Amino acid sequence: MGIDARGKVLALSMNEKVSSVQIGPMLKDMQVFDNFSGTGDISLADGQTANSHVAWSRLRDGPYMPTPIVYGEFFYTLSNAGVLTCYEAATGAVRYKERAGGSSYVASPVAADGRLYLVSEAGEVRVVKAGPEFELLAVSPLGDYVLATPAISNGTLFVRSQHHLWALGGK
Repeated sequence: MGIDARGKVLALSMNEKVSSVQIGPMLKDMQVFDNFSGTGDISLADGQTANSHVAWSRLRDGPYMPTPIVYGEFFYTLSNAGVLTCYEAATGAVRYKERAGGSSYVASPVAADGRLYLVSEAGEVRVVKAGPEFELLAVSPLGDYVLATPAISNGTLFVRSQHHLWALGGK
């Protein structure tokens, strides 16, 4: 669901009705994006993908665990199976849908310095160039199980694995 700063609803829905929603909202240019399947004033009629209150929506392709991320002009989703989808944030147009590699993801992607960082459960850090075309820049295996979403601070990517806290990059 999207709501602008003046309260106008500009909703986005990426899942059919589900009993649990695992991801949280994101903010970009005073517009809120949320993986929401609600009813009421913001609901779309069957078959609709937009209306006067809903900017765009998708009934499928919403991730179950990893939270989507808005970075630059794009909205990215990462499926549990490692499929990265890039949408134009303003319109919902799909720019690409590519398998990033790895077999299972629960950690949410993070972004900085023009790159997306995806960490698989097997502990492989994949670096993807941010933008409208998919480009895998690097794969770094940590050799440990990872479920936690990484954090970025002062040019360092922090990854908590089952047995270690990794500080990657930085000076």
